[in-house]
Amino acid sequence: MAPFTNLRTATILLITGMLLLVAWQAAGGEIKKRPPTSEEKDYFITTLRALKAAIPEAPGGWQIDEETGIKPLKRVFVGQEKIPFPVLFSITWIDPFAKKQSEKSRDQEEKLLQESREQAENADYMTHIDALNAMLKESNDRGDKQQSLNLQNQLNQLLNERDPYRTKVKESMERMKEELASPSKSLSITLEVNRFALGFNQGEVRLLDVLPDMEYYRTAAKFNDEGEWQEGISQVFLGRGWQRIEGESGGMQAVMPVGVLHTAVYTLVVSVQGEEQQAQHYLQKMDWQLLRALMVP
Repeated sequence: MAPFTNLRTATILLITGMLLLVAWQAAGGEIKKRPPTSEEKDYFITTLRALKAAIPEAPGGWQIDEETGIKPLKRVFVGQEKIPFPVLFSITWIDPFAKKQSEKSRDQEEKLLQESREQAENADYMTHIDALNAMLKESNDRGDKQQSLNLQNQLNQLLNERDPYRTKVKESMERMKEELASPSKSLSITLEVNRFALGFNQGEVRLLDVLPDMEYYRTAAKFNDEGEWQEGISQVFLGRGWQRIEGESGGMQAVMPVGVLHTAVYTLVVSVQGEEQQAQHYLQKMDWQLLRALMVP
């Protein structure tokens, strides 16, 4: 199969598959569900437990922030038996001390910004600035160069002495960026069974070869459009048929098998979001033997 040239192609194929699934599920505009079979129940809970068991222990002193619950399967979509059954397990740990310090630092920065803003918007200060600007305009209109120079010097001095807002805001933003981009305060691991398309929607993407007999991709950490720090993501793609999607941000695409046993593992995407060295360490510590044993040969 020829490589996909862009993410749009992969998206179209993924949407097509979703539409087919909706067509199987929907009747009269409603999405129907049914009780799972005993085979589906066993597959789901066994796979979920194996995914959790493959993940290393938390970093020392870190706490669980979020974790997928290991609960019996209650309902499935009508038509699920026609495509590979997806299973997802995710866990996020946080460094409670670092998080508390970060929140304290951010509160202090916000207080400083508010004080600077209030000082910059001080009514007397703005009145004085307006008066000097008016006098400077009159002096310029009269052509009095010496007085204009004196007024301009007074205005510059006042701006330098009484306009701390811009300087403090800049300094505060730099400190906040350094704080946010400091060693990670959280680490997330997600394992997705029977996922067949995934886009790289975050910064630079590098292909690394640091794990025995497997490659993984690393998307760069960056500030998003909302100014929030996003740690980079390291991802390993297991299963047959994975291909790199070129163009735009790119991504990965695998062929979804048709007419096969739906309670089986055909692909597995392992994602670790956190500081790069820490993410690499956790990828190396994953129980890859256990994960590979889940896969269809």
